Amino acid sequence: MRAIATWWQSEARARYAYAVAAVIGLIMLLVIGGLGYPIGTSSYWDMPAQDHRAYMIGYRYFLDEPWHWPLLTTHTMSVPFTKSIAFTDSIPIWALLNKAIGTVIPPWDGFSGRAYLGLWYVLTYALQAAFGVALLRQLGQRTWAATICTAVIFVALPSWIFRFNHASLAAQWLLLWSMLLYFRTPDGAPAPRKLRIVQVAHLALCSLINPYHAVASLAIFGASLLRSKQWRMIAVWLPLAFASIGIALWLAGYFDHDAAIKMWGFDAASANVLTFFLPRFSSVFGERLWLDGTGAQYEGLAYLGVGVIILLVLFLPKLPSVRGMIRRHPYLFAVVLGLFLFALSTRIYVGSYSLLRYKFPSVLRWITYQFRCPGRFIWIPMYLVIIVVLQSALTRFRVGWKQLIIPALVVLQLFDAWAHIAWKRKEVGAVSPTYYGVQAWKEFVDKHSFVYVMPIHDCVLGGPAGIEMAHTELEYLASRNALPINGVYSARPTRDCEKDTSLWPVIAAPGGLYVFLWNALPRVRSFMALGATCATIPFGRVCSRNKEAIEALIASAGATPLEAPPKLAVGQQLSFENGANNNYLEAGWSWAESGGRWTEGQAGTIVLQLDGDPPAQPKLELHVASVVCGTRTSNDVEVLVNNVVVDTLRFDTDQNDIDKPRRIALPDREILRAPLFIELRPRVMRPLSQSKCNDDARQLGVLIKALAIR
Repeated sequence: MRAIATWWQSEARARYAYAVAAVIGLIMLLVIGGLGYPIGTSSYWDMPAQDHRAYMIGYRYFLDEPWHWPLLTTHTMSVPFTKSIAFTDSIPIWALLNKAIGTVIPPWDGFSGRAYLGLWYVLTYALQAAFGVALLRQLGQRTWAATICTAVIFVALPSWIFRFNHASLAAQWLLLWSMLLYFRTPDGAPAPRKLRIVQVAHLALCSLINPYHAVASLAIFGASLLRSKQWRMIAVWLPLAFASIGIALWLAGYFDHDAAIKMWGFDAASANVLTFFLPRFSSVFGERLWLDGTGAQYEGLAYLGVGVIILLVLFLPKLPSVRGMIRRHPYLFAVVLGLFLFALSTRIYVGSYSLLRYKFPSVLRWITYQFRCPGRFIWIPMYLVIIVVLQSALTRFRVGWKQLIIPALVVLQLFDAWAHIAWKRKEVGAVSPTYYGVQAWKEFVDKHSFVYVMPIHDCVLGGPAGIEMAHTELEYLASRNALPINGVYSARPTRDCEKDTSLWPVIAAPGGLYVFLWNALPRVRSFMALGATCATIPFGRVCSRNKEAIEALIASAGATPLEAPPKLAVGQQLSFENGANNNYLEAGWSWAESGGRWTEGQAGTIVLQLDGDPPAQPKLELHVASVVCGTRTSNDVEVLVNNVVVDTLRFDTDQNDIDKPRRIALPDREILRAPLFIELRPRVMRPLSQSKCNDDARQLGVLIKALAIR
């Protein structure tokens, strides 16, 4: 026992310490994902979670194209446009490295096509633990006790495990590395040139992984420069740092037109003042302590875990020593305080209590559009807190019975973090629930040479619940063989939806797989009339000139035969109260209610076929009403028949009686001889909670009670 205690407190040589730390990180990864996860053999990669799909889609299309300039631009995943994989969050530097390996070793392409992200997590988990250990070693904690406890603490950090799905943001070893380089900077003396070169290269690396890491690391680099107090050197290295970041971002494609899109969320995706103590999941507290004042403060999650929180409490008697730390590291603490305040954003919450609101200076408003999730900058303050309390504890509790304190708290930290670990284990333990059967659709998609989805992903945002997930399923299946596709998920929606709609094809080309979702459903008729075979799928229809492929998909239960629209007699009133006549409803509707059905999102579609001869002067009769309350004083709703606007209905306090029918003259009785696709497109579809009507988060537009053709 004495020998074990002696070894526990003996000094660990650097290379062994880092190796052990890396192994601890990899064990954590295997606990979460199993052996098949990092090497791509897990069934999870047949249809991974939403974010992972996006990263894999970008990489697969990039991998399939020949080398060209710009390096990271693809030509086949947003036809007819180009797109950088930076905007699918596909980790540019990792994609470049894997493609380079595949160029030299061709079998690597097939392997990395499934193992791309798994291998990234191998690197991420190993380096998270190793850099955590390196930081504490830099501060003098070099025993085996410090090595093992530190490594476990840094990989059992709930807020870091929470980021598992965001592959590039999970690379928080970059932040730990930036802090390590800071502590290696001499105080008041010139830093070695090699150190500065490494720091500048580190900033470029951050930029080629995720811009959030680059900005946070740049702040730490600035503190490092100021710590040296060598003003001439600062004048040289600071511009070099900006140049390094700028060149890397340009190389990755971050300066493409996508970056000009103004993103929402800065005032919501923030950190809570109490973020260090608010667990999203916890084996000790459960979820009952989680408070989210804006609905998006998970972006600023920085829960420390019970073990670290107890270390923080034990540190309180040493709190006066913080003043000395601040004196020794004034610029670092200034940067950390600045990042903390920035992370709180312009709506500051203490738990669920709104403490303060202010406006960001207009001259700096562009920052809020580019970094819409300021809460992510809380990670630097979080890691500094962990470093300070862990350093203090490792120094104080190293003799006698006190040696047991930190190992006991490490075990407690692991127990508390298990709630997050179990959540991720469950998520990656099987194929995600899908709208389209994976195996059947693999075979179906493989029988085509390109995929055309209408509308593209950018244009289904805010549509019926689940349609975005279904869309990325189709994109992921197409990416398996990098089939050219007209658009995929993007972190910055850039497509002009109205222009895209005008370019939709009206005839199926040989080899093409055409998918019609939501408001594209009226186009199916023309495809069928011109020789395509179609079937019904979740959210829409699928068409192809390959009849055998469609029939095989139907036989495998991956689709259902496209039935004729239900019939409606002239003069018959169709009621939608209490969930009636759901078979007439296509897409864009909320759940059934006693008063009828609400459109949710951009449009609600009704499909029917007239039973009998059309009247000479046909009219569409609608019993409809909209929401007029709070800041929503009126609403206009376009009515389309077979994709043609036939009228615009006005709703306000004077015109909003659902029992008073609205009658719309149809321009041509002949259109009634074919299936009718009737769409209701509200111009105002903000959630009622935003209109200060109530707390309903649905994007409700118009309520329909009944319909008739007169």
